[in-house]
Amino acid sequence: MVKIAYSERYIYKLPEGHRFPIAKYKRIVAKLLDDKIIGLQQIFDPGMAGKEVLLAHDIEYYNKVVQLALQADEIRTLGVPLHEASVNRALNSVAGTVRSSENAAKKAIIYGDTGFEINKEHHKSKEDRNLKVDLVLKAVQASKADPEMKADLESGLDPKLEAEPMMHSKQRAIPRPEEKMTSQKVNSGDFEGSTTGLGISIGGGYHHAFYDHGEGFCIFNDLAIAGRHLIDKGLAKRILIIDLDVHQGNGTASILNKDENIFTFSIHGSKNYPVKKQASDYDLDLPDGTGDKDYLYHLESALDSILKQFIPDHILYQGGVDVLQSDQLGRLGLTMMGCKKRDEIVFKTIGSLNIPSTLTLGGGYSKDIKVIVQAHVNTINTALEILG
Repeated sequence: MVKIAYSERYIYKLPEGHRFPIAKYKRIVAKLLDDKIIGLQQIFDPGMAGKEVLLAHDIEYYNKVVQLALQADEIRTLGVPLHEASVNRALNSVAGTVRSSENAAKKAIIYGDTGFEINKEHHKSKEDRNLKVDLVLKAVQASKADPEMKADLESGLDPKLEAEPMMHSKQRAIPRPEEKMTSQKVNSGDFEGSTTGLGISIGGGYHHAFYDHGEGFCIFNDLAIAGRHLIDKGLAKRILIIDLDVHQGNGTASILNKDENIFTFSIHGSKNYPVKKQASDYDLDLPDGTGDKDYLYHLESALDSILKQFIPDHILYQGGVDVLQSDQLGRLGLTMMGCKKRDEIVFKTIGSLNIPSTLTLGGGYSKDIKVIVQAHVNTINTALEILG
């Protein structure tokens, strides 16, 4: 039985007319239950993240967030209000992705779905991998020039962190006033997790949060935190992050730029937010209006190329549905069926590798919230049908 991380803390009141569809999370769970895709016993509240947040974030930034001490311009960059409810939501969302990935990895080990013995020929430096990916991209580009593809090799912003993040600063993380910020054992989760190597985090996918600041509705980067956490705990050695949200995972790319054992892959709109893209290990910039056929072709080609260079033992998937033609912030042209086919490609690839994976939902901004909810439900249902 696959466990699904969800909490009522994911919902709080946003200002009138705010573009972030925060109501979608509760509606997604309701539809999953109404359609009998999942049962109530599969849902667990992951609790609140603690010091694992510091695996991917500056301690000064973390302390300013939990003390509600960000400056006005920093809050504007976040794009969401900063108050107790929004901070609790961010920490709860991080916990959802961390615990879901833990559950998936532990169950895969228990049931023998994966192992950590990787062929030595795949243990190459990040520089070597980037060079080979660049060559592959040029070959693909020569054969199919539209859309243009690239693999940026610019340096990132984040200093490399080791297993104990608290040791990298003279500052001490400040607990929230109402509770200690430590990892919790949450009975509501029953921590057995799924009987497969699949974890699902309803509230995850906040890929725009950087090491020392948040932006684009993202306070903390749950993907980067979960990836480093899995490696820190010995639950994975080589992680592939597949980010198919229409907006580039700029924060994830920046934070993990120097992590040789985490490979970042992003397909996104070339003219969409963020204006300044960061360098993932493999980036695909798609032109406005890219439809199902071209998108799916490039996705399959990219996955094939990546897996020739990097063999993961865990995949974190950010399956944003803002790739839909109906999306107000998207600019791509996928149909609902095309979005579902996208997910099928990803989950079948994971299945063929026989490794654990974690799904986070990411963005979705279609005018009709029912469209957003249905697309996210399709992604979850596809994951359960193929991997559950």
